[in-house]
Amino acid sequence: PGTYVETIDLLGKQLVIEGTGGAAVTINDAAGTGRPVTLDSAEPAGTRLTGFTITGGTGPIVSLPLGFGTLVDSNCGGGLYVGAGAHLALSDCVVTGNTVGSSLNAVGGGMAAHQSIVTVTGCTFSDNTGTRGAAFCIPNGLTQTVISDCLFPGNTPTSNDVVSLWEGTGTVTDCDFLDNVGTGLSKRGYGVTVTRCTFKGNTGWGYSHSANLGADVKDLTFLGNGLGGAHCVGATFGAEDFITGSLFVNDTLR
Repeated sequence: PGTYVETIDLLGKQLVIEGTGGAAVTINDAAGTGRPVTLDSAEPAGTRLTGFTITGGTGPIVSLPLGFGTLVDSNCGGGLYVGAGAHLALSDCVVTGNTVGSSLNAVGGGMAAHQSIVTVTGCTFSDNTGTRGAAFCIPNGLTQTVISDCLFPGNTPTSNDVVSLWEGTGTVTDCDFLDNVGTGLSKRGYGVTVTRCTFKGNTGWGYSHSANLGADVKDLTFLGNGLGGAHCVGATFGAEDFITGSLFVNDTLR
């Protein structure tokens, strides 16, 4: 337990880093000097970080293929960044008070995972800021992501979404997106399945899915979101949206 004012880079090592007293009393604070945690050297499977509060981070410039493959210099991963070929299991952590600024290409205020393999379990992402994916962002496909039993309250994207999943594969299950500015979660494509999640009190849409052949809304709950519960976008003429097992209560119609 303690507050550690520092930034750490795992430098390709397979490490297990544990806050033995838990996130409430074990704090990694970058104090605005950079990113608290970086994995950008193909860290192997078995790399784990558990029981920390990760705060005070700012995302440095990373060259990423955003959109349709064009390399763009982006402020990326304010709290944590998991780069190409790296693995991370993140559990029982609080990622709060991190930012990547408000420029057009500022992505992943809390955490960004790019062409990597990431498991996030039992974590809270709160009060993070960025343009896209204020809490968590897959900037451009080829990332395997499993997110479960997590909370996403009170994050502030400057123009888009709290969690942004641009392609990639994996699952998001049993998570709550609560009282955020903007859309709770948006995804593109069919690789990531989102189920058994609750979207409540977000000022934008609760959930937005864009895909060529139609969008899906499966086993989700929507409560009082500002623009409405679910936003389905099919890019192909005649695309069909699929909605099943979901609850919509008191969402605003616009």
